[in-house]
Amino acid sequence: MSAESEGLLADLRLEATFDSQGEFQVDLRRAREKLEQHLGLWPEDYLAFLVQAACGLKASRLRQRAGWRSIVWEMDGTALDRSQLQSLIDNNPPTIPLQRLQFALFLLSRSRYARVVLESGLVAPALRLTQSGGKSQLQELPALTDCSTRLELYLPLQALS
Repeated sequence: MSAESEGLLADLRLEATFDSQGEFQVDLRRAREKLEQHLGLWPEDYLAFLVQAACGLKASRLRQRAGWRSIVWEMDGTALDRSQLQSLIDNNPPTIPLQRLQFALFLLSRSRYARVVLESGLVAPALRLTQSGGKSQLQELPALTDCSTRLELYLPLQALS
């Protein structure tokens, strides 16, 4: 930094007065809710974030199947490990693809789906993240064989009648 800039900063420091000091925390869930309101996002917009996450996880394909009560999305690419899935539950995903996936899950939590299941892992134990009724659960399962990550969305039974 030049001597002239140093002098300017020194002068400004002399003129400055202390105003306040403190800390603040941001509730990530409420911040996302506010963001959703202002961005005009709909729960169905989850698909854009799911595609972004799939690209970030190096997926070369994203396949969709639909049943009478569920929609299943399957992708290849990088499988998610326990710490990555836990970061989705804890609201602190460390990478952009995981942030996109978390936002897709967030939008799905405000949708008509009764339960959202995310499974990932090509070697045992693979992992299942289940979200239902505002609660998340992580459990082990056998390795997936036909894809590295699967997202399954279940409609509530009353929505089918």
